[in-house]
Amino acid sequence: MARLHTSYASAHPAAQGHFPGNPIIPGALLLSDAVHTIAQALDADLSSCRVAAAKFLSFVRPGEVMAIDYTGDLEHGAEFVCSIEGRTVLTGSVQWSRTTRP
Repeated sequence: MARLHTSYASAHPAAQGHFPGNPIIPGALLLSDAVHTIAQALDADLSSCRVAAAKFLSFVRPGEVMAIDYTGDLEHGAEFVCSIEGRTVLTGSVQWSRTTRP
């Protein structure tokens, strides 16, 4: 298992209006960031990416750093668990083609 990190600035534009007075990072952004971060680490081709599963378990607030623990390879894809200070916020799996980026 490998660990990566992504962070969300305190003034992240996606949190503006989502929700006023109680900002959270939208789930679609969490999933996108997790998949892109893993794909970049594995040098995977996202042009044929398919999210096989995603489960949102908790919120992420602006200013927090999300840990992404994953297992995977270019052959099959990856399974991942995202957390904030030990609190699981997102789990899922992604599949992509074996082709690497040029």
